[in-house]
Parts: sequence; C-alpha cells; structure tokens
Amino acid sequence: MEWTDYHDEVKIEFHREIMPYLINLKKNFTQHALSDLAELNSKYSIILYRWLSMNYNQYEHYSAKGGRRAEQVESYQNPSISIKELRYHD
Repeated sequence: MEWTDYHDEVKIEFHREIMPYLINLKKNFTQHALSDLAELNSKYSIILYRWLSMNYNQYEHYSAKGGRRAEQVESYQNPSISIKELRYHD
C-alpha cells in the first residue's frame, strides 16, 4: 500500500500469488444481496444482517454436507447473540 500527502489517493497492489483467492471465489464465503443492504438504515442493522446471513449459510452448508455435530448445526439454524456481543462490533 502506498500513500502520500501530495495526492488524495491510495495505491494498493496485490501480489500475483494471492489473486486466485480474490478472483476465483465460488464457495465458502458469505454473499450479501446489495438490494437488501440498501434497505438497511444503520451500521448496526448491517452488522446484524451480515451475522444472520453467515449463520444461515453455515446451516445450509453443514446440514447438507455434514461435518458438524447436531448441536452446532442447530446453533446455526437458530442463532442467538447477546446485546454485549452486538455492542462489541462498535
């Protein structure tokens, strides 16, 4: 990364070896619908939306392919988060 006081720009370069991880994303990540995010009015609602999406995707993945105990899959299906945990993201 490169930045100077003379220009209002930041230059970021990615090493050639990392590019496949950036451009070939097809699985094992969470996607968000921009139309859904556009409807959200606060950073907290976006954080909550992202957290719920992540849990839903994990539930879908592990309930279909296995690899987790039943209690873990259940926790993805019915996630819970405390107010304290939500405040951690401030």
